[in-house]
Amino acid sequence: MAYPHGLAPFPGNRPFSARERALYFGRAPEVRELAEFWHRCRVTILHGESGTGKTSLLRAGAIPALRDAGHPVLPPALPGHRLTLPMAAVPGQNPFGFAVLCSWQPETAPTRVAGRSLAGFLAGLSRPDRFGAPAAVHLAVDQAEGLFAAASADEAARVAFLDEFAEALADRADLRLLLVVRDDHLPEALEFARRLDEPGRMALGPLDRAAAAEAVRGPLGPGAPTGLPGRLAAELCDARRDSPGGLVEPALLQAVCLRLLGDGREPPDEPGPAVARALTSHVAGTLARVAAAHRLTPEELTGWFRDVFAPRAGGARVVYEESPKTAGMPTAVLADLVDRHLLRAHRHRDGSRFYRLAHPRLVKPVRTARPAEAVRLTPQERLEEAHRALRRGDHAQARAHADTARAYEGPDALRVHADAETLLGNIAYLVRHAEAAIAHYREAALASEALGDTTTVGRLLAAIGRLHLGAGESPARAVADLHAAADRVPHDPAIQTGLGRALWLAGRPTSALAVLSGVLALDGETTEALGTRGEILADLGDPASAASALRDLDRLPRPRASARAARALALAVLDRGGEARAALETAAPDTCDSSLVLLRAARVEDLTGHPAAAARLAARATQATDPPLPDHLRATADRLRGDV
Repeated sequence: MAYPHGLAPFPGNRPFSARERALYFGRAPEVRELAEFWHRCRVTILHGESGTGKTSLLRAGAIPALRDAGHPVLPPALPGHRLTLPMAAVPGQNPFGFAVLCSWQPETAPTRVAGRSLAGFLAGLSRPDRFGAPAAVHLAVDQAEGLFAAASADEAARVAFLDEFAEALADRADLRLLLVVRDDHLPEALEFARRLDEPGRMALGPLDRAAAAEAVRGPLGPGAPTGLPGRLAAELCDARRDSPGGLVEPALLQAVCLRLLGDGREPPDEPGPAVARALTSHVAGTLARVAAAHRLTPEELTGWFRDVFAPRAGGARVVYEESPKTAGMPTAVLADLVDRHLLRAHRHRDGSRFYRLAHPRLVKPVRTARPAEAVRLTPQERLEEAHRALRRGDHAQARAHADTARAYEGPDALRVHADAETLLGNIAYLVRHAEAAIAHYREAALASEALGDTTTVGRLLAAIGRLHLGAGESPARAVADLHAAADRVPHDPAIQTGLGRALWLAGRPTSALAVLSGVLALDGETTEALGTRGEILADLGDPASAASALRDLDRLPRPRASARAARALALAVLDRGGEARAALETAAPDTCDSSLVLLRAARVEDLTGHPAAAARLAARATQATDPPLPDHLRATADRLRGDV
């Protein structure tokens, strides 16, 4: 059958996108309710179980509705936003904040986003309405459970981002924040929201039968067979729900409609048996895809899933989460099954998590499903799975998928190879294997050069140069790589800032200051350039430079330890000893292994009349490794140690 919108009418097991707005039916009251909440409240929480259609309601419903009314709305942010750039090119980024900012600025190069603070970005959103008052700007974080789920690998970064986010949103009455979150993370979302204001709150549940029928009828248009939408809805409703006609899960409805009515298929004569077959096919196909993503066989995963969640005796089961395995299977597999709407995650009041089948209507299909044929993931799907594994901190799984992808030799192999090598470089960078990261980035650069992708080559060279700096190698080598990067991508603030830092560590502060001042002339909110220039000015050690250093360093929203130590040094140079010593405590030199922090601390001790402490800190600076002490600063360290 032909479809009226020029688009496939049913997305299946994924959300509706903004361009599929014309296909989105059955949620008109919820669209109005969410748009009103979002526009009226400083903070709104949309919550529901996995598969109820929260993302579709946001992207195909509320955002277009608010934009139609003339309200500014940013693209929705994703905490797990996929980034394909070499992460070493933009070191020091909070992964949560960086992902959110990149999502909100999809047309901006990630290397430009890296230089901005969250507070600086939000400050730039202020705009007057037609009466001169600040217009309400609407922000959303979709799948916000990624912000509220504790993850040991990035826990400090997650907490730091939430603190920075709350601080940046405080007292901003012109911003309207929407958090879209699964029910199992609603308590944490509420706790965060109440740091700002009492939130508006909207729960999204299943469709009633009439709305489910409309969700089928609308995309099919006038050619929809009479009675079929209502009969499909009736087949999928759960009559045990507290609703006069029963309720229908959107995820199941879309999965069934895709199999029965997608790709121009003719509608079935008998919906009942067709729906049963479609559900069984959906279960088997989804399990096969998850099995491929986790390097399992369909037989292995299908048998385990049936035995654990829908055994023939005793009905559907509840399984409590353990780590690293749950019911004998890696817990990451269960999380993937939640994302694909076969399972749902719940939490008791005591905080324990458990899983159960997403819907009672799945019990029979799970029991009868035969293992599907093994799914052969495409190279792009392998890379997507690698990114998913990386987001949950599973480096081994991410590396395995990327390794498989880079062995691909079909069409577009160079691009796949470049992306896979970049991802492998990022994994090595995250686990602090600098040599391996450099090797992967060089392979990616060679492939990108062959593709004529000059911008990507420049970013990869910048990443390699930054890694050379961090590894304590000759700064001259880093300067060469970063110069080559800047030649390929002129005016990129992250690359120029890296070059400025390399020049400084190579003992060329005048050249470094010229490069950094050029970056800041184009964008004064590039925080890394601002901090690096402030550190260099403080190191120069004269009163005029110290005063300029304070002007830069005092503008940083969340200065790193080296910048805090530089601020203490600038205060000491200006003979403000009490303030200098108080500032130095915030850099925590007693517990760090940064040569720059330790040497600045030694200089503060020396300037404030504590030569013995200065000598001790200077000695530690010469032994530090994160980073090692640059050669041109060793004379200062030796003087403070009393070696000269």
